Amino acid sequence: MKKTLLLQNEIKDLNNIKTTLEKRVADLQAKSEKVVQLEIEKKRYMEREAHFTEATEKIRQRLEDAEKKVKFFEEENMRLRQNSAAQDQQTAKNRGTTAKTPHSNLYYFVESSL
Repeated sequence: MKKTLLLQNEIKDLNNIKTTLEKRVADLQAKSEKVVQLEIEKKRYMEREAHFTEATEKIRQRLEDAEKKVKFFEEENMRLRQNSAAQDQQTAKNRGTTAKTPHSNLYYFVESSL
């Protein structure tokens, strides 16, 4: 009888161990599936990051190009103004005196005979 009770207790202990191990296996399988999902999500985010990095670089390059164009046109505008001012001065010397109107920065040439 003692032997039977010992065997029954051992069976109960083994069943408890089996149940505990089955729960651990189920938990580990769930965690394994979660790891796979997280790896897929990580890969997707890395691809998005690469795409955004590429797009950012393209935008940065376009911005640099636009800044170069702005600088070029500002320099060209300054050069044209200087050339225009030099031509105005030369024309004024050739024609007579110059007068400046209060409404604009343009020079109007006044004939010396007036």
